[in-house]
Amino acid sequence: MNNKRQTVWLVSMLCLMVVLSAYYLFTEDTGGSEQVATEGTSAEPSPAAETDAGQGGAQAAEAAQSKALQSGQEKIARLELQQMTDLGRKMDEFTKIAADSRRPKEETAKAAEQLQRLEEEYEKITHIQEKLESEYKFPNAVLLKENDRWNVYVDTDKLEKSEAASIATLVMQELGVRADQISIRIVR
Repeated sequence: MNNKRQTVWLVSMLCLMVVLSAYYLFTEDTGGSEQVATEGTSAEPSPAAETDAGQGGAQAAEAAQSKALQSGQEKIARLELQQMTDLGRKMDEFTKIAADSRRPKEETAKAAEQLQRLEEEYEKITHIQEKLESEYKFPNAVLLKENDRWNVYVDTDKLEKSEAASIATLVMQELGVRADQISIRIVR
């Protein structure tokens, strides 16, 4: 049992490191490459200047789209970090209680049981997130339990009703929850 706890703890910490790495990778400051013309300005733009302005507009649109994509990835990374932090805190709490020999046996047994349930729940969450990536083609998705609700955050421009229904069905089957306990949210 102790080996399993250590393994879950190690996997949790590795996941946390990966999430933090991804967060810092995507939030890295990418200094702009803006150019300012200081010489040769005239009242009438030249044809070359108009072409440059058209390309600048396309570049600006591309930059805005890239920023939106990066923003969605950052939000998902933050949510994953929150998930791992909450999980680590709960696991640590239950592990301390279960390992405390000064506590009554009923209390330590209950904490060990809760720790086991938490580990099983985490395995199911991981499985759902893997399915969202592999089968549903949502590489940036995270499932969080907030109070008695399960929120599925998906980084996408558009989510069809059929896709949302499929995701809800997956969560209901894997976690054994009702449809009214599930929210699917688009992150952008």
